[in-house]
Amino acid sequence: MKTKQFGDRLAQERRHKSVAEWRDVFRKDIAKDVGVSESALGRWELNANMPSDEIIARLAAYFGVTSAWLRYGTEPREPVDRLIPRPKSARESKSGGR
Repeated sequence: MKTKQFGDRLAQERRHKSVAEWRDVFRKDIAKDVGVSESALGRWELNANMPSDEIIARLAAYFGVTSAWLRYGTEPREPVDRLIPRPKSARESKSGGR
C-alpha cells in the first residue's frame, strides 16, 4: 500500500471541501484564497515539491485542519474547529448560543 504524501493529503482536502460545500472547489479558487499560483498548487498535489511552512499554515487554515496533519499525516484528521473552541458570534451570545 502506498503511503500518502503531502500532495495526496492536499488533493484529499480539496475533495473534502468540495463535498462539504456542495460545489467543486478548483485549484484556482484555493490558489487565489491562499495567495499562490495555480501551477504551484498543482505541483504540490503531484508531490513534485513542497511549499514553505508559511504556505502550509495558510493551506491548513483554508481547509480547517492542522498544519501537522497536512504536512505529515501523523495526527488524526480532526477539523481545527473541533480542536480549538470557536468563539461565539455576537448573534449567538445574544440568543444564548442558539
